[in-house]
Amino acid sequence: RLAQARQNIKAGYARLNALLQIHSNYALPPMKLPNLSPQPPDTTRYPALNYYQHLLRAADLEVSLQKQHFLPDINLGIFVGNNNGPNARNYYGFDVGISIPILFFNQRSNLQRAKFQRQILQQNFRNYDRKLQARLQSLWAELQSYEKSLIYYETTGQSLSRELLLNANKAYQNGEIDFLQYIQIIQNSVTIEMNYLNDLMKYNMTVLAINYLVLD
Repeated sequence: RLAQARQNIKAGYARLNALLQIHSNYALPPMKLPNLSPQPPDTTRYPALNYYQHLLRAADLEVSLQKQHFLPDINLGIFVGNNNGPNARNYYGFDVGISIPILFFNQRSNLQRAKFQRQILQQNFRNYDRKLQARLQSLWAELQSYEKSLIYYETTGQSLSRELLLNANKAYQNGEIDFLQYIQIIQNSVTIEMNYLNDLMKYNMTVLAINYLVLD
């Protein structure tokens, strides 16, 4: 197990080097793993939701634009004219025109296409939002499970592990237990610590998944 742990550490450094894009030698100092804090639910933190919202806004504008094509167009122009004769002067004028569409086949087709496209985007947005909320609920449930394990260790497991280790050392030194019994008790103490570290790692990974959740 010790050899396997050392290989895992080497593999971890290799992955970290790939992310940092450095080749210099360095070592991470031993440190106590902290309990990360999950951020409260906030839809603005999820870029995909913002992406869909912008698409829907653009689709609404497209529908509004297509509706405008059913309205008559009003043209207003101002012009200036002159001549080349004696006493030439400028002549100012303006013109006003209105065009009324008679056949609306193209307009109707474009409007229906814009509405249909918006319906598709709306459905995709709802599907993604449901998947996101379901995944978040699942992650929060997992987080609560790991949190209970951490609370157990802090309130009971840690002191139990220390007492097992202390009593095992005393009993073995006094000849009350043999070496095999001593090793079994030590293993029980180590198991409590390892379970805590594994749960702490899973807890922190779940927190990171909640804070930076991106669905495929």
